[in-house]
Amino acid sequence: LRDPEYYAISYTKAVCFYSVLQEEIGRELWKKGLRDFVSRWDGRHPTGYDFLNTITDVCGRDLSWLIQPWMFEFGAADLGIENVEKTSTGYNITIVNHGNLPVPIHMQTEFSDGYHGWVHGKPSAWADGSKTSVIEIVTESELVHAKLIQEIPMDCNSANDAYHN
Repeated sequence: LRDPEYYAISYTKAVCFYSVLQEEIGRELWKKGLRDFVSRWDGRHPTGYDFLNTITDVCGRDLSWLIQPWMFEFGAADLGIENVEKTSTGYNITIVNHGNLPVPIHMQTEFSDGYHGWVHGKPSAWADGSKTSVIEIVTESELVHAKLIQEIPMDCNSANDAYHN
């Protein structure tokens, strides 16, 4: 890999992973994990594995579904809106993960009555290996616009991130 590609993969991807990990486990567990890591490894020579094992231990749950693709596989983040279906109670919006990285779902919505809403989904929406996640929105108003907002700028295809009615 050339220098710009290496930089983008090695540094930027790690920063994005830590942000995704924090969003998945929550700010308090993230801070506790950092404190425990520093305490456990004070004066020693930890590796990246030691950090990930400490975070996993502090969380008390298996995070391999998140760690494996982010830290040990090549891939990209690419969410897209595949389908919007009107239901008797509102809308079902199907989000597809075209990439292999589990990332959070952040979607901004706009309705015919002028209401603007936000939908937030944790990266664990992809924990079972599925490639689709259906977001149910209960409303009597017509959905005018929905757009995926990637707070971590890694989505490699923004052309499939929006729905317009």
